[in-house]
Amino acid sequence: MIHILIVLLVFSYKSLAIEAKPVKEGNQISFVVNDLIFPENFEKTLKSGLSNVYILKLSLWKDGQSVFVKDYEVKIVFDLWDEMYFVTTSNGSNSSIEKYSVNVNILEKLKTFKFTSGLKASDFKKTNNYEIKVSIIVDPITKEKQKKIKAWLAENQVNIPGTSGRAPTSKQGISNDRGASTLDTVKTSVFNKVLNSELDSEIVEGAWVFNSEKLMISNKEFENEK
Repeated sequence: MIHILIVLLVFSYKSLAIEAKPVKEGNQISFVVNDLIFPENFEKTLKSGLSNVYILKLSLWKDGQSVFVKDYEVKIVFDLWDEMYFVTTSNGSNSSIEKYSVNVNILEKLKTFKFTSGLKASDFKKTNNYEIKVSIIVDPITKEKQKKIKAWLAENQVNIPGTSGRAPTSKQGISNDRGASTLDTVKTSVFNKVLNSELDSEIVEGAWVFNSEKLMISNKEFENEK
């Protein structure tokens, strides 16, 4: 149970190290993000031969109002035989694969990412204030995985650690045990409510989460097309 529940823990980190800027491509605006933050041991896990998955999420605000949210799933697999990194980036039904030699600094490659927003350059006005926020979710818990965890907990009748199982040895012991039992029932009920709420949430969580501060976007970067 410990191994299953541990993935529900989320650690959030904030930093101003991330940089982002809009890039005009034809009549559309994309956002290039540099210096993305990853866990300290992430580079080592990339060479394990196992799949490493994370989600990159970009949120955009105009004058304090949320106007755009987009996320990409990135999957990295290191082929131990060919000594090649295979990086698959997916957004919905669209996906692309890039290959990198073992001699390439793969972590540095991953620290830069371009979000293709699909937003028109003409939608951006120099008179408005724009902010973006970047989130990185490593080892994300998918909705399917959440259902499996919930089913496992139900099948194994898992409620909360520390449920009282003491045998009373005196009248005082009986009283204490009943009190502990009542408290355990309340704690179990609260625990299950919180757990169900988390597992039913639409928010994708993971073993490690990074959230940047809101980053101001220079509005001089936007040029409206006529």
